[in-house]
Amino acid sequence: FAPGYFVWAVLIANLAQIGYEEKSMYMAAYDWRISFQNTEVRDKSLSRIKSNIELLVATNGGNKVVVIPHSMGALYFLHFMKWVEAPTPTGGGGGSDWCAKHIKAVMNIGG
Repeated sequence: FAPGYFVWAVLIANLAQIGYEEKSMYMAAYDWRISFQNTEVRDKSLSRIKSNIELLVATNGGNKVVVIPHSMGALYFLHFMKWVEAPTPTGGGGGSDWCAKHIKAVMNIGG
C-alpha cells in the first residue's frame, strides 16, 4: 500500500479517458528525508526530472508539459525550476528560458 496512491490512480485513469497515453506521462519521486539539493548529489533526481521533461517534450510534438505536484512535491518542483535554470556546477545549466520552453503549467494539488 502506498499512502496517497488513490489520488494518482484516479488522476491517471481520468487522464487516460481524455486521451493521454502512458508515453505522455511521467511520475517522479524523491527522498523527502534529505535536502532538495542532496537528492541531486546522491540520486541525480533533479537531473532525471530534467531529462524526462526534455524527452516528453521531444516525443510529444514539442508540446510543453503540465506538472502536477502533490504536497511537499510542490516545493520540490519550485526548487527544481530554480535549479534547472541555474548555471552548472551547482545548477542544471538549462539557461534562463528552460522553464518557459518546457513547462506549460504547474497545477499543485494538496500542497
